[in-house]
Amino acid sequence: MVAQVEKAAAGIKTMQCDFTQIKHLSLLNNEMKSTGRMYCKNGNMLRWEYTSPYKYCFVLNGNKVMLKDAGNKTNVIDVKSSKLFQEITRIMMNSITGECLSRHEDFSVAMYKSDKEWEARLTPLKKEMSKMFSLITLHINATEKRVTRVEMKERTGDVTDIYLQQVKENAPIADNIFSIGK
Repeated sequence: MVAQVEKAAAGIKTMQCDFTQIKHLSLLNNEMKSTGRMYCKNGNMLRWEYTSPYKYCFVLNGNKVMLKDAGNKTNVIDVKSSKLFQEITRIMMNSITGECLSRHEDFSVAMYKSDKEWEARLTPLKKEMSKMFSLITLHINATEKRVTRVEMKERTGDVTDIYLQQVKENAPIADNIFSIGK
């Protein structure tokens, strides 16, 4: 299963989709729903933009992370200056494509199979990630071999589900999408 997901991921040069994120807050017995758009290109460019109920944008372009909030305040972070940021951005990129399944230094991986969906349960091995997450589960469409949902269980008991919808692979994406001004 891992080899099939990796083979499908290797053919993806660009990816764009809508997403719905649902955060289940354990202490408040509450959930927060947000929606947005995601763009990914060449394995080192990512735009993760929330459009509702608030506007927030996270852009990774090479070694730079740019953040922009609803008040148009922009922060630029050099990824090389923060080991945690390096890990988070790499894991984000690899989780979207499913490439993290073979990164044995990052996770122990258990795969489960049903007719319509495969499930990859990733237990973080690195200290930085295991402080935040107890388990990350990738839900993979068994036919398309593509991640459709990412479920992240935090050490606090909170759970974040991200559903990827209307996915387009290998459609052209302009480089200026990966700047914060766009």
